[in-house]
Amino acid sequence: MNAKPLIVALRASVLLLVAGTATAQSYLIESLEFPKDMPPEIGALDFARDGMLYVSLRRGDVMTAKPSKDPKGFR
Repeated sequence: MNAKPLIVALRASVLLLVAGTATAQSYLIESLEFPKDMPPEIGALDFARDGMLYVSLRRGDVMTAKPSKDPKGFR
């Protein structure tokens, strides 16, 4: 019996498990509240070097926000 394919499969499985664990811990998903008169149709997100968040909306609006530890504390 050739054990090489089994060894390759085991190594690949370990790499996938490790990669999945690292990815799950690399980011945090938070919900942000939009103004009531503005539909949350996001076209793009970007952060400036100073930490300012820019949100481009589908209808042409651009929102800016300075993130804080509290997701409801955007200003």
